[in-house]
Amino acid sequence: MRILLTSHSSLTATRSGRFVAALADWLQAQEHEVRTLVADGPWFVAAGDHPAFDSLDDNQVTAHRDEQRALMDREIDDFDPHVVHAQHVWIHGHLALEAGVPYVITAWGDELDVLAADSRWRRLAQETAENAGRIFVGDASLQARVRTAFGEVPAQVSVLDCPIPVIPACGRQLVAAYREVHVARFGKERP
Repeated sequence: MRILLTSHSSLTATRSGRFVAALADWLQAQEHEVRTLVADGPWFVAAGDHPAFDSLDDNQVTAHRDEQRALMDREIDDFDPHVVHAQHVWIHGHLALEAGVPYVITAWGDELDVLAADSRWRRLAQETAENAGRIFVGDASLQARVRTAFGEVPAQVSVLDCPIPVIPACGRQLVAAYREVHVARFGKERP
């Protein structure tokens, strides 16, 4: 499979970034084609040169989203992924939705905190969650928070115990979900 992984932070600086790096390594070892799209900009919690999403004004939000739209479009055109696995419920997942590419998301606690505090992201996150092929979370408490934040969503909200490095059982669970979401969108697995 061709899998596009996305992250809102570097692949070494945050837990979600390290998860993407480890998952990419595992998927490549299983002979899947993998690319990563890493946003260089705001994070969910301010750190170093990275402002927090909730500190951005509306013009900065628009500029960041437009920049990510161009990057995502280029990756989709060049790579033609079978599925996008976006880290976080909003921007990259919503861009995959707009592009019509099958996608799954992993929800993390920091983004749910920002969503509760900053309503500007609410519509994007709600639409992303409602249309995701699957929503993965790290534990039952995050599963409950996702259900509280988004209500009943069609996507299955699955707890994924996926330590770093990625263990085979977790990787196989993800690949099975990728295939399921891909086939649900296209009716069959496409080349």
